[in-house]
Amino acid sequence: MRLLRTVRGWSQETLAMNAGLDRTFVGAIERAERNLALATAEKIANVFQLSVADLLSPHTSAALLNALTWSDKTSNQLRYRLCWIRECSI
Repeated sequence: MRLLRTVRGWSQETLAMNAGLDRTFVGAIERAERNLALATAEKIANVFQLSVADLLSPHTSAALLNALTWSDKTSNQLRYRLCWIRECSI
């Protein structure tokens, strides 16, 4: 969720506002300090225009991010970050 948010250039506050949640709650979810109820997952998935399954699946997140279109500068930054994330998660 954090990756989807930061790639879009959104703050936790922006995501929270768009999903109808509190910013501190979004932060707690990203830090895995709070459990994510299905209703909350649906709100967040809707903001990202994803299914709940895609939002929660680590395997589809990278594929979805690869499919996004960005300006050349942002695209290069995104590719670098995705490569770094993939190497770190292996």
